[in-house]
Amino acid sequence: MADVDTAATSPASESQADVFIQRRDGRLWLGKDPFRFAGCNIYWLGLDENVGGVDFPSEFRVRDALETAKEMQLRVVRAHTLGISYGTEDKSFCEGPGKFVHDNLRMADYAITVAKELGLRLIVPLMDKWDYYHGGMKHFTRWRGKERREDFYTDPQVIEDFKTYISELVSHVNPHTGLAWKDEPCIMCWETGNELDSPPEWTRQIADHIKKEAPRQLVMDGRWGVDPACLAIDSVDIVSNHYYFVPAVELGRDVYGGAWSAQQQGKCFVVGEYDWKGYPYGTLVPFLNMVESSQCVTGDLFWSLFPHHDDGGFVAHHDGFTLHYPGDDARMRDRARLIRQHACRMRGDPAPAAHRIPSAPHITQIQHSHIRWRGATGAATYSIEVSLSDDTSSGHHKWHPLVQQHITADPKESDGQSSATLASPFSSLPLLATDFSPPKSRFSLPLYFASHAAPLPPAAPSACESPFPMSCGDNLFVRAMNRAIEGSEALVSEWVAWRAGEAEGGWKTHRGLWGVLLDTLLKEGRVGQKQTRLYFRVRGMNLDGLPGPYSDVVAFDVSKANGERGA
Repeated sequence: MADVDTAATSPASESQADVFIQRRDGRLWLGKDPFRFAGCNIYWLGLDENVGGVDFPSEFRVRDALETAKEMQLRVVRAHTLGISYGTEDKSFCEGPGKFVHDNLRMADYAITVAKELGLRLIVPLMDKWDYYHGGMKHFTRWRGKERREDFYTDPQVIEDFKTYISELVSHVNPHTGLAWKDEPCIMCWETGNELDSPPEWTRQIADHIKKEAPRQLVMDGRWGVDPACLAIDSVDIVSNHYYFVPAVELGRDVYGGAWSAQQQGKCFVVGEYDWKGYPYGTLVPFLNMVESSQCVTGDLFWSLFPHHDDGGFVAHHDGFTLHYPGDDARMRDRARLIRQHACRMRGDPAPAAHRIPSAPHITQIQHSHIRWRGATGAATYSIEVSLSDDTSSGHHKWHPLVQQHITADPKESDGQSSATLASPFSSLPLLATDFSPPKSRFSLPLYFASHAAPLPPAAPSACESPFPMSCGDNLFVRAMNRAIEGSEALVSEWVAWRAGEAEGGWKTHRGLWGVLLDTLLKEGRVGQKQTRLYFRVRGMNLDGLPGPYSDVVAFDVSKANGERGA
């Protein structure tokens, strides 16, 4: 049969979040409206590998990633670790045939809840061809003493084990919503696997089983590429392909091949993964244009989106396809902008939507050399303000801009650290921490901050060293770089901020982060006191320049020691 309705039309009073996506006539529908989408892959939502080894992600990272997807106007997220969970001994849902630990789905439950709250839909793969940390085909074959990979597709006991796993997974009840996963409209479809080379008979068995267990949700064939034989399987709703080599050329072949054939037989075709960088450079626009203009392509999902880190900066992933929003550099920012505009057009909005107001940052550390904060979702730049008032809750205290330029950062890691710069307003790299550690030599320009620091509680005073580079008679230098990216050229200039030791004439004012703070202390007449309490707050601005809420206020004491150092 060509058409499969996975849900009856819902009452008008029912919210869209409670309506199941349907397939009719080779298209997806949300109620009475066609449903086309741009989306992304966030594979780690249920179990992460990128922060401190294999572990459950924090609620902050899950929410930050999904809210970022929403800010990018994406409608669908594909998340491997929501449905593939049998690769570890203590953090997986399935620990062996018939052995299930439902509590290990707690972050998957949270991710589904947040996605539903935001109006996102989920594609959930159930198997992986590759033997990654979250699990793959080899786990099921090894449990039964099978060594050949092909046994996963052909051995009756292994197939039955996988069906049992699917039944248990889709019947899991989310404690946040009270719904079994098979009754959750947010889960748009179950994908039989990731990049499989499965034979049609196996696909038919698994797709039929999913439809039996979860009849109101869609089924997506997880084979890499369209198998014409699978288009004849009634229980398969969606087929897909992945594009990494020359995506525009590859998709062009599918538009007149597998995607066209799928629509002719009442199925939907989805770009399950694609290289958002647009290799070779310049091909992203024609690729996205082809998706938009080809009615036989229902949607696309780029690989892959990563969030802010809990302690500052972004989570790093080194497969070459990591996207941080709104972008680590000018090229990434440009492609993120193109994807966002494309997403608006895919959902039927010709004009790009306004950018969301950023969330509040969270200051995680202030030391003598730096201030660091957890990033704000949707922020492109940040401002830091300092106050010397003893009553920051009153309306009469004065807040001074500590950094008047846009603050930006280069997230590329070196020896486990990230470099940060105080940059001019035309720079385009988003900052999540500043650090003015002394340079290693007069030619050492990068300024480093540790990327995994122990956080301070918000609004709690902390006795720290002076926030200035300390001097006992020798000049100390703080180096900052202005970087403007124009085409392929990087133009670099340098500021040097310094202060003389007290023996050389006392305090002097200088440009740069701590120089601005020193100016503030001088104007307030606070320099020379034995102890001064400083209060800091941070807020982010979105790409439209609109500010978000301030972080909580964090305070620390600056003291004068033995008459040799001032603050």
